[in-house]
Amino acid sequence: MKHTLIITLLSLLSIGNAFAQIDTEFWFAAPDLSRNHSPRPIQLRIMSFSQAATVTVTQPANLSVAPIVRNLPANSYTIIEYALDSNNDIPQVETSQVSGNDIKNTGILISSTAEISAYYINRGDNSEAYALKGKNALGRDFLVPGQTEYTSRHVGDARNTVEIVASEDGTVVTIKPSRPCIGHPAGTQFNIILNKGQAYALKGVAVGDLLYNTTVKSNKPVAVNYTDDSVNCPGGDLIGDQLVPVDLLGTEYVVIRNEKGNADKVYILPTENGTIVTINGVAQATMNVGGSRIYSLGIASTSNIPIATYITSNKPISVLLLAYKGAEPGASILPALSCTGSSQISYYPAESSAIVNIVTKTENVDYFSVLGNPYAIPNNLFLPVPNTGGEYSYFRGEVSGNPVIRIVNSKGLFQAGFFESGGNTCSYGYFSNYNVFPLSASFDKTFYFEGDNIVLQLPDSAQFNNVVWTGPNGFSDSGAQIVISPASIQHSGMWIVNASHIDGCTVVPDTFYITVFEKHNKQEIEICYGNTVTLSAQGSAPYLWNGGQTTQNISVQPARDITYTVSNMYEGEQAQMFQIQDSFFVAVRDSLKPVVSGDLVICNGQASITAEQGYETYLWNTGATTRSINVSNSGSYWVKVTSGDCRGTGFYSVAPTPDIKISFNQKPETCIGEPFLEIPLTTIEGEAGSFSLLVQEPEFTDILNQQISGNTLQIPLENLNAGLYHAELKIFEKNCGKAVSYPLEIMVKYPANIITQRWNDVLAIKNSTYNGGYNFTAFKWYLNGTPIPDATKSFLYQEAGFKQNQSDRYSALLTNERGDNVFTCDFVPEYLPNATIQVSLVSTNQVIPTTEQGTVYIYNITGAVVSIQQVENNQFNAPDKPGIYIIQVNNERRKILVR
Repeated sequence: MKHTLIITLLSLLSIGNAFAQIDTEFWFAAPDLSRNHSPRPIQLRIMSFSQAATVTVTQPANLSVAPIVRNLPANSYTIIEYALDSNNDIPQVETSQVSGNDIKNTGILISSTAEISAYYINRGDNSEAYALKGKNALGRDFLVPGQTEYTSRHVGDARNTVEIVASEDGTVVTIKPSRPCIGHPAGTQFNIILNKGQAYALKGVAVGDLLYNTTVKSNKPVAVNYTDDSVNCPGGDLIGDQLVPVDLLGTEYVVIRNEKGNADKVYILPTENGTIVTINGVAQATMNVGGSRIYSLGIASTSNIPIATYITSNKPISVLLLAYKGAEPGASILPALSCTGSSQISYYPAESSAIVNIVTKTENVDYFSVLGNPYAIPNNLFLPVPNTGGEYSYFRGEVSGNPVIRIVNSKGLFQAGFFESGGNTCSYGYFSNYNVFPLSASFDKTFYFEGDNIVLQLPDSAQFNNVVWTGPNGFSDSGAQIVISPASIQHSGMWIVNASHIDGCTVVPDTFYITVFEKHNKQEIEICYGNTVTLSAQGSAPYLWNGGQTTQNISVQPARDITYTVSNMYEGEQAQMFQIQDSFFVAVRDSLKPVVSGDLVICNGQASITAEQGYETYLWNTGATTRSINVSNSGSYWVKVTSGDCRGTGFYSVAPTPDIKISFNQKPETCIGEPFLEIPLTTIEGEAGSFSLLVQEPEFTDILNQQISGNTLQIPLENLNAGLYHAELKIFEKNCGKAVSYPLEIMVKYPANIITQRWNDVLAIKNSTYNGGYNFTAFKWYLNGTPIPDATKSFLYQEAGFKQNQSDRYSALLTNERGDNVFTCDFVPEYLPNATIQVSLVSTNQVIPTTEQGTVYIYNITGAVVSIQQVENNQFNAPDKPGIYIIQVNNERRKILVR
């Protein structure tokens, strides 16, 4: 079996956001503290900044622990406390060690929707603050710092420990303890394997087994703590901190002592041989890996003037400050000066106030404020750091918040250490962003094969200059992105990308492996759902499938598309890297369900049916083996298809040739002037698709093959005269076009305005001048659809005493010159109020009295004026001929009608 490689996405150095003590994600493993020395309670103190944040605290490896969710307004805080053993809080949070190989599910993940800062503190008589450093706490190479002089005072279970938590599954951690630890001798390297959220504690055997210069390395990012429980120097107190990886250590530091009395001390560890440390301008003896340096800051001659010490080195060093309040210590690792610092730092002290040490460039001292407290730190309280040529200044003083201390500098960056004490304990937490820039290469694929293009990219490349990629077999290229085409076995191996930062900050190279697959080892297999397939690995043992099998051949019955891989393990330095031997992509088809489509009914004696394409064979219940068939009989049909070893059946039904049968819901008639005649219909059989209307009368334009919308026929009536039209209506069945014919008489009625209202009780048909040219030969009047007896004249006169109704509708059936009987549309009269003149019988030429004044108009029954008079002495003259007349009196106020 050839040893070809797949890509392994292992960056060997730190990854993530470079500005990360203020962050949105924090990993932490709480130490297991002595039960003999006030270990309760323990707290996570979390502070928000300018944006509101939703903070979630989980234990990813212990799903039985419910997430804790807190909503923080802007510039606020919260405390999450683990207090009582009886609630099982402490055992499921603290990382204990008994056998030397105990792996715990106690890792804590703090996630936030906006930037926050956080620290861990053990309350009580054994307190210490661990400043959590966000993504910059994650790395792959750590050097454990520590004090080198004092043992634990409470000798029960208090020891020097190192806590480690994994941020990803499959994390291999290699530990080399500097002193004997439980389960592991000094100087002997050993491995542990952690999944995401799992934690491991390294614990000294005896109280004097101090673990400084212990190394922790891993293949994936981990977070590491240094813990020294109940340090006897001489008061007995916890010291500790969360570490940063070696690549974030630097060569320039400022240390500020905290209290008079016992002298504060600095413990320095080298990361490389030949390290020369200079303290306040005085070079110290050369140091090699495994060595250490203790430097006493001395006792201040005046209590309110702290001492600032300037430390430099030619190679990166680890610096730990041990500070005192009386005999009680606190400790913190210190950030280097180069490319570090924050523009704002928040701290929620356990006590009411804290002593704050600030280091910044001198140019920033005028721009400090303490939010939540009307207090700005005056620039005259800053003193220059000796031996820095005035570039750096420091401040030491007591500052309080409400209750959070939030220090802001509006111009530049600064570091701040918070020292607080109470009772028989003290704690020290140091806060600063570690603005070192680790490179992290990105890849365009998960796997590479011979002949592929390999695309390597440096994200956020605008921050970097002089990007250089170095690979195996002498490969070298430059630029933020490079393309290797085509990929070959020669490109398998270790790669490094390096660059310089545009601001001169430290850049950490990224080292990673690229490995290339033999192309013929990738296979694609297709099976039917429910079937089993045997996969066979090439090459020689040992075999390890991604399902855990260790045989050369495995039989699988997947329920979905899936990729199986088989691999063997390297030996030696690459023992944790896997080589994929073969890759099998198994595509699972559903049981075949062919779709059949075609004609719905038998038309013209046959119908066509077709099964979807893509199958190997077709077999119909008619015996046909083609994809499509024609049938002449209605009924059910099925087709069986095959594709490989998959089978399936599709079904289809064909209906007989449909008939069409229609009934009409009302007589087709309309009024002249309407744009359309709508004929509602009901389909009794079949489905109507279109219609044609053939009309005998020439002025009516025939309608051919018009689609039926809903259940209504819409017939245009433009430019038609009133009359009776004789037509043949053809309705066509939708699917086959079979037609059925119906004779229709369409009545286009005369408009209502052909009727005129002469007065209240007299209606008349307009003469030929006004009725569109018709000369009618017969008349028949109707009231509300019912014939009026003896009303057969061109006018309608209702006898005296007839009771009118405001809703009455009048129409007339008129016979025109060609003999058509056609109705008018309904006419609704407008009734006028009764007159003050009463109806009477008078003789010709008689004088008629009236109570009204004005002009009198006398009309005959046809509406013609026969007399116009003025009322004089409340009377006027009757007509000189017998008959029925209408008298109208007009005055200035109203018109009055009377019969």
